[in-house]
Amino acid sequence: MPSLKPAARLKKAEKIRIAAAKADKHIATQKDNGDEALYPEKWGSYSKGLAHDAKGDVKIRSYNSMLRALKTGNETDFGKIRLGGTVPLVDPQAGLAFTLEGGDPQSFELPAAPPLATAAIRQGRSLKH
Repeated sequence: MPSLKPAARLKKAEKIRIAAAKADKHIATQKDNGDEALYPEKWGSYSKGLAHDAKGDVKIRSYNSMLRALKTGNETDFGKIRLGGTVPLVDPQAGLAFTLEGGDPQSFELPAAPPLATAAIRQGRSLKH
């Protein structure tokens, strides 16, 4: 293939990227393992960096502030997540980012994590405090 002049190459590169973006139409539906609904204390749900009580359970207001931010995707809501200390969350919006290489990260489906009860039952433990 002959070498393209810079302006022609830019135009061709743009057409290729647009065609690739139009071909990437799948948005995955992520499945959960049911732990969030099963345990009102949010055991087994991500709560690192959030406020926790003396027993170690996440404080529900703190957890809900994180859920609100994840649902809206609004930067202001991420700033309002109630943390449990002075260390901020590291890049909590990373999952909302776009990439210019490969498929859109949200187009890939992941299997649900094993339920929390699975490990406890295997070890013969109860999930009660």
